[in-house]
Amino acid sequence: MNGIVKPALKTMLNVTGWERIAPRLYGDQIASLQGFAPAGLPYGAGYACGYHLIRHYLRKTGEPVERATLKSADEILRVAEDYWDVQTMVDGA
Repeated sequence: MNGIVKPALKTMLNVTGWERIAPRLYGDQIASLQGFAPAGLPYGAGYACGYHLIRHYLRKTGEPVERATLKSADEILRVAEDYWDVQTMVDGA
């Protein structure tokens, strides 16, 4: 995941429009079924990456998940910026 998915998603954090978001969130297989252009990503890539990003944030800050849900996406991404370093491993993934 670190060498392919994370770099592909990092460059697209500000993408708008469901036709561009869906392939990154669900992966090419589901995007194709929905009639969207593929993004070169595996099934559930965006969900998996987001899960690990939030785990990284929670571990780094020590915040409980309940408090983290009140944070803005910008704040979480700022604090967890080091997650995007391809060398940063989360749970060995």
